[in-house]
Amino acid sequence: MKTKFTSTLFLYFLFVVAAQAQDALAANKTEGLPKNTVREVSSIPTKPAGMSVELFSFNRYTSENTSNSNQDIEALLNEKLQVLNNTYTYTTPIAPGNPGLKTVVRKPVVYSVVMKLEKFYRREIKEGRLDEEEARLAFLKTIDVALSAFYCDTEKFESTIKSTKDIRVVAQIFQQAIVY
Repeated sequence: MKTKFTSTLFLYFLFVVAAQAQDALAANKTEGLPKNTVREVSSIPTKPAGMSVELFSFNRYTSENTSNSNQDIEALLNEKLQVLNNTYTYTTPIAPGNPGLKTVVRKPVVYSVVMKLEKFYRREIKEGRLDEEEARLAFLKTIDVALSAFYCDTEKFESTIKSTKDIRVVAQIFQQAIVY
């Protein structure tokens, strides 16, 4: 009985340590990759309440959009949105033996703002303030910026978009970001 209890306890600790190791590895997935930096290029005055929006630039990690038709843009948008989800999120088991999974978001500030901008552009199309193609192209630029920013040091970028309350100004920050 004592041997059975000891071996069960040993296996339990083995699984706990393995789960913690997997979580640690998953959390540091970008470790070892080249760290690019976000460069503040300039401050550009904008229309909303005389605020100034900082201009950021990122190295390009995505391909240039060369398609022009609506179907091509929509297919590209869906593809890039899937790449964004795969890049920014991953799932890990809750506990060994538990079939449930938890979703972990890397750089949650940038990811949540991109999801808010998706809703924003849908609402703008629905209310007739933006043309559908114009909104799609703007959201493609947003996704490109988010994908390029994933491998960069984005503390200043994140603090800027977190401190901005107006979603239109956040959209403008993403549109004015330089991806090269």
